[in-house]
Amino acid sequence: ICALAVSDSFVAVGDRSGSVYLAQGQVGERGREGLGEWNSLAAHTNEVSALQFSKRYGTLISASLDGTVRVHRCEQRATATEFKAPSAITGLQLHPDDKRVIISCSSGCLCVGVANVLPAPPLEVDDSNGHVGCAIECVAVSVDGGRVASGGADRRVIIWSLVSTQLTALLTLPC
Repeated sequence: ICALAVSDSFVAVGDRSGSVYLAQGQVGERGREGLGEWNSLAAHTNEVSALQFSKRYGTLISASLDGTVRVHRCEQRATATEFKAPSAITGLQLHPDDKRVIISCSSGCLCVGVANVLPAPPLEVDDSNGHVGCAIECVAVSVDGGRVASGGADRRVIIWSLVSTQLTALLTLPC
């Protein structure tokens, strides 16, 4: 298991082969009590890098090193839509408004999509002063939803404004 997500009603896991599994029910104090059977969803062709539930839309969003993001309808156990990122997806965070998803890519690209209709064209932030030429390895969203932080292979943390898509702070970790 390389990715895991839990909601009020579902548990999802992703593995290194690209498979995504979904089980419905409440997890009891002693384990699987009340948890249904595992259902296999449409598989990715490479390792699952992130899973996030959207409570608003009743969906599971899966991301993979194969460069795809998929939106799965939990109740129907079906894939609703797919989005192809510019490169391998290294991270995914659901925005606090539960409407947008932020995706980080191995090519150094940071994209913002709409959680229920991911084929909508993603917004790429201005990374001219960002992680130029290196992978973004993780992404986080501020509690207020106004900023996104990206961490790269260049040992830098960059804070972006989601309103202007401009870099607002740059921090470099010591060697």
